[in-house]
Amino acid sequence: MNAFSMTKDQITEGLKAAEAEGIDANAYSQAMLWNLLQLYRNLGRKEADIRDEISYAIDNLEDDGTFHVSRN
Repeated sequence: MNAFSMTKDQITEGLKAAEAEGIDANAYSQAMLWNLLQLYRNLGRKEADIRDEISYAIDNLEDDGTFHVSRN
């Protein structure tokens, strides 16, 4: 298993749990994003670096949902 398949599985399970609690998928996703941003900050990443990471991810997300990774 790799990091992408592991997190995809965890997101799928999280969405199921959220639905069972009556939590909207958009609300769950927003909370997840906020928590991921906090994690980046807690890992010592600077705001500009986090912005660059998000911009890179958005710019490289293909229409078919494929994300092409070339940095960590």
